[in-house]
Amino acid sequence: MDELRALLAKHARPDLTTPIEDVLVSKTTVGGPSAPSMTGTILAFVAQGRKRIALGDRVYDYRAGQYLVASIDMPITGNYVGISPSEPALGIGLVLRPHQVAELLLSNDLPKANGTPQGLAVSDATPELIDAVTRLARLLENPRDARPLAPLIKQEILWRVMTGEQGAVVRDLGSRTAASATSPKPSDGSVRTSPSRSRSRTSRGSRA
Repeated sequence: MDELRALLAKHARPDLTTPIEDVLVSKTTVGGPSAPSMTGTILAFVAQGRKRIALGDRVYDYRAGQYLVASIDMPITGNYVGISPSEPALGIGLVLRPHQVAELLLSNDLPKANGTPQGLAVSDATPELIDAVTRLARLLENPRDARPLAPLIKQEILWRVMTGEQGAVVRDLGSRTAASATSPKPSDGSVRTSPSRSRSRTSRGSRA
């Protein structure tokens, strides 16, 4: 992951933003005490360093080569462990949008989750996922390529996670949106006036 680390170190900003929509890059040089924050709905991949977060009495520890996925915006506390200016924590995040998850659910035959999946999970990244994340980071070097290619690579990353070990967590994020898109719209039983007749009455009523 040397290439990925170099790209993240180069393009990290204090506010985490990048020119690519919904893509965040972080570089942290000081650990400090555990601090409160909200997870947001996000896929967070660690390229260097280790982070420890707590959700209630449950503690999650994740390190380089692993990713955390949150499908619900939840209050947590967390801090980086064992980092320094010479060995900073480096990470890249992708904001998860329910409608994008729903689009993949509706267009592909994916298994439904058994029960209600937890809203936060940590897993090892597969070689395919690391490759896709690295290609996304490369686009930070090529703004011209980013516009047409970033949406495709983001969708690939989403697909890799949705079909991976923690896929149920991500699929749950889009399941409600997908369900509402496929459910029939209820009829209110009202009689609708045709547009032409409605326009005719409006036209007559507006005359001086």
